[in-house]
Amino acid sequence: MMSNDGPEFDFTSGAFAAKSTQRRLKGQMKRILDLMSDHRWRTLSRIHDKTGAPEASASSSLRTLRSYGYTVDRKYVGGGLHKYKLSGEPDE
Repeated sequence: MMSNDGPEFDFTSGAFAAKSTQRRLKGQMKRILDLMSDHRWRTLSRIHDKTGAPEASASSSLRTLRSYGYTVDRKYVGGGLHKYKLSGEPDE
């Protein structure tokens, strides 16, 4: 669901039910979406550096963005390292 400030992410079920966890995840997701909205390639380490989100959480957030209809591209750059960029937004 989209609001004037972007998508409204739903973290209300299961392990995400605690209000403090919901606020933290929504804030983290918004920071990652705001950062990636410039469509530049970034590693998970760079996303962590810019947003404070742990690399595993950044990776999970990128998967969540895909589930909300965003296109997140990934390319292998060597040594087990990948870069990611947001290249498309959900159709409304």
